[in-house]
Amino acid sequence: MSLYIASYPHLVKLLSQYDVSLQGFFVSVAEQKEQAPRYVGKFIQDIDIDLKYLQDSSYNRALVSRIYGESRFVNYRSELLGFLARSLQNLDEKAALDFARSYVSATESKSMLPWSTCEFFAKEVCKMDKSLLEGDKFETIYGFSKMLRFFVARRNFGPVDNVRKARDVDEFMNIICNAQREMESIATLDENEQNELLKRLDIPKYLLFIPRPEKVQHLLQIVMEENGAYFKSVQTLIALLAFTYYKKEA
Repeated sequence: MSLYIASYPHLVKLLSQYDVSLQGFFVSVAEQKEQAPRYVGKFIQDIDIDLKYLQDSSYNRALVSRIYGESRFVNYRSELLGFLARSLQNLDEKAALDFARSYVSATESKSMLPWSTCEFFAKEVCKMDKSLLEGDKFETIYGFSKMLRFFVARRNFGPVDNVRKARDVDEFMNIICNAQREMESIATLDENEQNELLKRLDIPKYLLFIPRPEKVQHLLQIVMEENGAYFKSVQTLIALLAFTYYKKEA
């Protein structure tokens, strides 16, 4: 349903004028079996959250249209739209993360999620505490996701996958510190060696980012706050931001 509405931007503007719950859309479901689809059934879908996502930003509408219309997504289209639908309809955090990862993978790490989509996932799907999305906490969290962007740019999603799957704070911090040590080993190369490595990896130098030592302590404080209640949210936010293009406002 998001795809259909995104294809007609004027519908988003029209529907946004009415304060009504948009329920009652009948959606038919077919399951692909070998060469022929098999009809599964029909159900009523509430599209309030789909519409909210599309109303939130023109970048969100463009993202959905891009997935549907660009040839590079042809082998990923069903998977991506399925992840997006589950994340919105079921408020499924894992589906939101899978969507972000699959989108970046489909573009071979040449295109990231827009910030508007990441922010919508954080606020509306994951229901994150507002304090994590602003101020010093967000700045620290973003710094570590920016560090992980280096690995994403190399199409090495392992460190991000490990961050999102860490079972406890100790494992999480160990993964973060290991990634930081790897970045430091590159940063200590002499300039010619470093430039040659970055050129070979086809990675711009600005992605060689290492958070300051005090930021490691601050990150640990954040995940330990509220008796660890922030831990899962911080895991999710760092992973989402690692797949997101974010530019700090002036």
